[in-house]
Amino acid sequence: MASSTPFRVPPQYPCPQGTGSTTFHAPPLDGSLSIPQIFAWHAEHSLEHPMFVFADGDKGLRTIRYPEAWSAMKKASSIVHKHYKRIEDQYIAQRGIRLASQAPTIAVLANADTVSFVTLIVGVMRLGLVVFPISTRNSPAAVAHLLNQTHVLQLMVSPDPSMQRLASEALHLLEKDGIHVETLPMIQFQDVYDLKVDDKEDETLPIPKPELDATAIIFHSSGSTSFPKPIKMNNRTFIQFAIMPYWGEVDLCNLVLGVHPLPAFHGMASCIMTWTISCGIVVACFKPASSPIVPTPENYLEGFLATKSNLLFCPPSFVEAWMQDPANIPALKTLKAIVYAGAPMNREAGDQLVKAGIALHPLYGGTEIGSFSRFISKGVPTVGEWEYFKISPQLDVELLPQEGSDDVFEAAVLESDYFTPNAINATLKGRNMYRTNDLLQRHPTDPTRWKILGRTDDQIMLSTGEKTNPGPLEGILMTDPHIACAIMFGRGKFQNGVIIEPKEEFAFDPRDEGKLAEFRNRIWPSVEKLNEFAPAHSRLFKEVGYSTLYSKNNVTRIPVPYQMILVPSPDKPFEYTAKGSPRKGAIVKAYDAEIEALYAAVEDSSQNDLPPPAEWTHDATLNFVAKAVEKTMRRQLDAGDDFFQQGCDSLQATWIRNTITRALRQANKHQGLPNNIVYAHPTITSLTAYVLSLFSTSAGQSDAEIVAEKTQNMQAILDKYVKDLPTHKPAQNGLGSSEDEVILVTGTTGRLGSHLLKQLLDRPSVTKVYALNRASTFQADLKERHKKNFTEWGLDEQLLDSNRVEFLTADLAKPKFGLEPEVYGKIQKSVTGIIHNAWLLNFNVSLSTFEPLIAGVRNLVDLALSSPHTSPPSILFTSSISVVINAGISPVPETPVPAKAAVGAGYYESKWVAEQILLQTSKASSLRVTVVRVGQMSGDRAVGGWNAKEWFPALVRGSQLLQCFPQRNEAVSWIPVDVAASTLLDMLGSSEPVLHLVHPNPTTWFDIAVHTSTALRLPLAPYDEWLARLRAQAVGGDTTNPAVQLLEFFNGLAEGGEPALSTDRAVQVSDSLRGAAQVGEADIKRWVGYWRGIGFLAPTA
Repeated sequence: MASSTPFRVPPQYPCPQGTGSTTFHAPPLDGSLSIPQIFAWHAEHSLEHPMFVFADGDKGLRTIRYPEAWSAMKKASSIVHKHYKRIEDQYIAQRGIRLASQAPTIAVLANADTVSFVTLIVGVMRLGLVVFPISTRNSPAAVAHLLNQTHVLQLMVSPDPSMQRLASEALHLLEKDGIHVETLPMIQFQDVYDLKVDDKEDETLPIPKPELDATAIIFHSSGSTSFPKPIKMNNRTFIQFAIMPYWGEVDLCNLVLGVHPLPAFHGMASCIMTWTISCGIVVACFKPASSPIVPTPENYLEGFLATKSNLLFCPPSFVEAWMQDPANIPALKTLKAIVYAGAPMNREAGDQLVKAGIALHPLYGGTEIGSFSRFISKGVPTVGEWEYFKISPQLDVELLPQEGSDDVFEAAVLESDYFTPNAINATLKGRNMYRTNDLLQRHPTDPTRWKILGRTDDQIMLSTGEKTNPGPLEGILMTDPHIACAIMFGRGKFQNGVIIEPKEEFAFDPRDEGKLAEFRNRIWPSVEKLNEFAPAHSRLFKEVGYSTLYSKNNVTRIPVPYQMILVPSPDKPFEYTAKGSPRKGAIVKAYDAEIEALYAAVEDSSQNDLPPPAEWTHDATLNFVAKAVEKTMRRQLDAGDDFFQQGCDSLQATWIRNTITRALRQANKHQGLPNNIVYAHPTITSLTAYVLSLFSTSAGQSDAEIVAEKTQNMQAILDKYVKDLPTHKPAQNGLGSSEDEVILVTGTTGRLGSHLLKQLLDRPSVTKVYALNRASTFQADLKERHKKNFTEWGLDEQLLDSNRVEFLTADLAKPKFGLEPEVYGKIQKSVTGIIHNAWLLNFNVSLSTFEPLIAGVRNLVDLALSSPHTSPPSILFTSSISVVINAGISPVPETPVPAKAAVGAGYYESKWVAEQILLQTSKASSLRVTVVRVGQMSGDRAVGGWNAKEWFPALVRGSQLLQCFPQRNEAVSWIPVDVAASTLLDMLGSSEPVLHLVHPNPTTWFDIAVHTSTALRLPLAPYDEWLARLRAQAVGGDTTNPAVQLLEFFNGLAEGGEPALSTDRAVQVSDSLRGAAQVGEADIKRWVGYWRGIGFLAPTA
């Protein structure tokens, strides 16, 4: 990353280091010295200060101070320089293929001790060369890939047989492609420390001053899903890492940090190396040896006691092992703190530690950003609090909201005066940013503290569209003493499963059904703990071990291994990364066949042994369906109860469907049930009727019969909610009209709602806004939810601090919205206008599921007609153009439509019922209503904010992946969302009962396609060709393309677009709509820029 940005330091650091030391002197950390130059500086200015300490058997402690370390580093430079000079001409010839910022690179593949490895790293850097430590846990193919990617010509290898073999196999792979890499012997401790070699070249070799943004070292990713990727770290980043403790709370100077189990090739080892020179911390490690000591909890404990370490850096597994023996507590109490990283800590072990008074701190960071958490905090955290951390003030952090999770955010770091991320992968409002893909969860009461939750790319998107965050759930399972590792799967499926690797002492061959059943039963209490914690759609079901087939003459029980828990075969052991983490992607891919077989078995079965009816009579079928529902939902429902109003989730809907499917197959009814069958028939009565229709002589109802039945249902619900409408009875001293407006708005946490709220607060005539929204799943503060959304859409969140807005959690279906009587009374007396913008956006469920929302419309009518004002407050309802999907006329006029025009999804039908409640109430009373059928809203005119989960953004991202953009022949009447908001405010109080909110001056898809494809540098393709490519990806099981998730929708687009709508009356009412500029190239650039800024679109090459 080339940059001319100077290195900046603040006027004062929060926590200066080494202020009280007599042996350590803080070096210049302003970018004027490179890392090797700082070591040289300390050799002159911190002569007596220790750098390394280790136990040397009977000799006691061996301490290496800066002069000795620097001398050894110069010897390492001399050794490497001789190797480099031999083939310097080959390195020079490489200049055409290496990036200018990357000097010749020496790779290291070695089981080596900490002291020798650090000495080598600095020795190579001293020459102005790049050093590349490679994990010893990589496969030969991965090593070969990394060497090739970084243009390595020389590889230092340790002498042990395992590394010699790994290097040989990797280089053999490269030789097949005509690539030659020379192997060199890894430098040993005695080569540079204990041998007294008088080599004047050590002193004469110059120390070049590299550019701040030139590559200094290369690390690599874990390669959990594919080959590991090189990560280049520049000199600027190294200095930034060195400064991190200056932004902490503790002076680390003279503390002894035990790093015994930390692999020397790990990036964290190099980071700690920079802390020695910046802070004066002393590194305690194992004694150097040509065959390094393999760390265990036992020898680590012995090592940190022997070296008098008072601060530890270690993986959680070591701490958990120590806590199993109470005799270890006194030793641990000698420590000032334990810092853990790399994996979650067992909660019970962590609680035990802090109860004993031992400080426990998580460290969260990465090669691209250094330490995201503050390193380190003062004091001992309390039980249950130790896993939370504060963010380092060194970083300018952006927390990116996650849809459906009010307390979960993706961590991102912006380029700022005092920190430049080591990699840039996004922009935000014109600023460079690194998105980590790591999810943080906010502390429930302290908004300054956070904990790691998982990875955005670990999230499992089910076929239902719901997401599972596997990290915490896998963590729960891995607290089980029988479980070594757990990996959840289920992307693109209807439910999750898990592959569980038993600990070594409990290992077995899963082909032994008896042992498999025994193991599953043994770990089931931990699975139940997971289910208590997990959201409903993420739970793991315990299936029966047998499928039962019924016939007239006998009952046959057949074992079917379809429990959603797999155990790995000895033939396919888990693969692990250099960090000791499982290679999740590789493991799931390796078990693809077993996973697919498991889902196929579940499709053919169910989660219970419910026998099908002997005869498919009405009563027997009703009883069977009722029992299927009861066993799935674990309680009885009345025949007319809506499953989803009673708490049924998508996973339970799948199991109800599977239970019926199995029974139908046993009755020789082999046609598959639609995936949405339970959504379409969400009561026992309606589901029974559907099942019985499969046994009738006809295949089912005709289209005309379906329309007739649906319109009858729509009319029945309408009749229910227009019954006994109240009349408006203003108070004797009823208030007349006023220029002051008091507006009640529902649904202000979405995109349109946010713009509505912003524009209401911009209007001086609006003296009060009541923002009513449903309760959050996570009980997050309603104001904070709004601030988060304002930030997401580029709106001024300071508006929300005004006393003119009041945020209220409400349930519109309840009498008086479930508000306190005095709050409801205040609204009743003051409100002058109502905007009803809240609705459930779900095209799967049937009309009955929307009944609570329809009840909410009636409750808003009751509120308006109970007003003491002379004229009741007007109501504006944001309906949908889908209400006229079957109108059969073009353009559709701005008038009421019959029920059959809206027949289709329950969403369409529910909007029609809501329209009619308002329109019929208006005719029967003095209530003024305006129904606005809103069309497609595009990104706003300021920042282009458009929710990436909508269909057009999915199409755009999908086009990047398909390498073409679709061409269609149709008009496009999209309206920018901020224009839509101002138009709705113009329409509030209008005398027109029905208006349309679509663009009165449509553009064409051709223009949209040309400008979008130009911005993405993609060719245009006929829509049919684009759709064929998308279908091919879907068949291939692609889950990375968001358009695949909407394949059914895009299939529908192939059959025709939206109906044309008249806006004759709308433009007369709204100046905003009448003056709206046609959507064009500038709008599209803003949309694309916004999606790139949030990391949704890949950068254009």
